[in-house]
Amino acid sequence: MAHRRSFWPFLLRLVVSAACIAALLQVVDFRQGFRIAAEMALVWFALGVVLALLSRYILAYQTAVLFRHFQSPLPAWEIFLATLSAGFYALFLPGDFGPSAIKIYRLGRKSSSLGKVLVSVAAARVVTIITTAALGTVGLVLYHPPRLRAVVIPAIALMAAILASYVLLFNQRAVSRTQGWADAAAGRTGLFWKVLAKVLETAAQCQALPRGLQVRLLLSAAASLAVLVVSQDCFMRSLDIHLSLIVISWIAATMLLIRLIPVSISGIGVREGLLVLFLSDFGIAKETAVGLGMVVFAAIVLMGLLGGLIELWEVFVRKR
Repeated sequence: MAHRRSFWPFLLRLVVSAACIAALLQVVDFRQGFRIAAEMALVWFALGVVLALLSRYILAYQTAVLFRHFQSPLPAWEIFLATLSAGFYALFLPGDFGPSAIKIYRLGRKSSSLGKVLVSVAAARVVTIITTAALGTVGLVLYHPPRLRAVVIPAIALMAAILASYVLLFNQRAVSRTQGWADAAAGRTGLFWKVLAKVLETAAQCQALPRGLQVRLLLSAAASLAVLVVSQDCFMRSLDIHLSLIVISWIAATMLLIRLIPVSISGIGVREGLLVLFLSDFGIAKETAVGLGMVVFAAIVLMGLLGGLIELWEVFVRKR
């Protein structure tokens, strides 16, 4: 029964990816897109992959800072390897939650406390999502095509709501309230209440992070995103696409945030559709936009295969 329950969501996301590709086939010549992607400049592509890996390493450093704060230190390179391994499974698992669970499991084997791993990864994720949303909103406000003008005000309102939630949730009063809920849930019997108590306790520990540490996490997340934007610029330049970094920032941020939603397999179909939608306003042909989606997917696969090699190495070392 458990296998059936996990199969149907996977099948649904596979159908979503197939439906997006089928819709694109009605308006885009995919063979031309493949030809454009195949003719990419390999130097720019390789540089983009290296920068994408550097961006992930910066996020690993961010998580390592949290591990040190919770007195369960792990080196940044260990977290980086776990992130790459999770990237391998991200090729098959939808959304971001499955790979994150695998990352937590891998780090939990190397740490003395699984709870501290959960808190560290969750806090780093929340900070990164907030920073990504801020980057996307600022980029969209600074420069956007006329067709997306109607989206600017809702985007600003959403970002203001996120920042307000951040201020309301990350203070001592909110910590006490969340911890009280966790204690109340822990006093009840049943699996549901045990899980809820653990989730609330994790949330309370995230809320209790010192302000100085929060600023440090925000800065490291911003640095990671800045490197990622330059990486995306390299992928675009590999196909002779030239856009300002401001435009690339909100496009990349939107793609990252939408990828968190488990609606497709590894973003296939959804990524290409969004690129066609966004880049058409800048005079870029639909086939070129699809080709860019293929280039980005090739980079994701390449990094995922690197994570697969790390997984094989782990298995080989463990057997020895």
